[in-house]
Amino acid sequence: MPMKSSQQGMVMSGKPVWTISDIIVESPTVKTFRLTPASKKSLFKFIAGQYVDMSVNIDGEAVNRPYSISSASTQRGTFDLSIKREPDGYVSKYMHDTVKVGDKVGISAPFGQFHFNGKGAKSIVLIGAGVGVTPLISILRSLRAQKWKGDVKAAFGFRRAEDTLYADELKALAADWPNFNLILCYTDEKMDVAQAAKSEMHCMLEAGRMSPARMANHLSDLSAHSYYCCGPDDMMEEMRAGLMAKGVPANKFDMESFSAPQIDVSKGGEFDIYFKKSDVKAKSEFGETILLTAERVGVKIPSSCRAGTCMLCQSRLCLGEIEIHNADELDRDDLENGELLSCQTYPRNHCEIDA
Repeated sequence: MPMKSSQQGMVMSGKPVWTISDIIVESPTVKTFRLTPASKKSLFKFIAGQYVDMSVNIDGEAVNRPYSISSASTQRGTFDLSIKREPDGYVSKYMHDTVKVGDKVGISAPFGQFHFNGKGAKSIVLIGAGVGVTPLISILRSLRAQKWKGDVKAAFGFRRAEDTLYADELKALAADWPNFNLILCYTDEKMDVAQAAKSEMHCMLEAGRMSPARMANHLSDLSAHSYYCCGPDDMMEEMRAGLMAKGVPANKFDMESFSAPQIDVSKGGEFDIYFKKSDVKAKSEFGETILLTAERVGVKIPSSCRAGTCMLCQSRLCLGEIEIHNADELDRDDLENGELLSCQTYPRNHCEIDA
């Protein structure tokens, strides 16, 4: 059954309404959706690298997903989301296959601690793979618009040349921005990088995956830069561990992931859970977070990223003992007051949750 388009003017889960004003094809699997607010009151400021929670109405049901902003923080009146069509992506397929110019979506205020505004570093290295380059292009565009004086190196990886996002723009930046250096890596073994490189004067093309060793070949002093990394979890972890082993301080390496944690049946257990506000009693299952148990029994807890970053699923423990997998976004006072992120929290015994 085909999915129906969002109804015009409908407010999505209470979020301000924005209109799709343009759709730009970036690659065979990625499109950029330019959004214009229905009201000037919905306009917001953000720091390059942040993301929003988007709500779309599919077949009468509001569905939320987090997407990184890809436009410059200096862009006024509109902002962009670059979205990859995932084969099993319920919302991403809807955005690619059904949404058209003029349709409405709900957009939250910006979230996220993965960002850079040009302060606190004189040299940065942006490492991205696939659609993970979207928050990094926002940082690049913002720094260029601000005429930032620091040095920027970008190492972006894609499977094939045709998958390169923002290719013409990146090469134009490399051509006329003296402080910017660009490396494009391609993992498809069929690509003849040496031949392709003959036509490239302002960026480096390389075959194979990005790696800490590859970065070391291009940077004379690894510890002199601040690093921002976004892409597949295994790539980011390899970069983090490898660069730290080569002397990069932990506080100079920042990475962003929206990957939901896999079910781990070693966590949690079969415990009675009482959702106080909803007056619903349930029994948790092994491997279930508080959020998964709530969804299974029909208790509505707002959620989006499922990775412990957007904080929409924040709730409070009234009674019982819990284990929090990722509490990075909660401060000490939050934790002492029983605050939790439902998507990252497992019960350790019978619990009462304020949801």
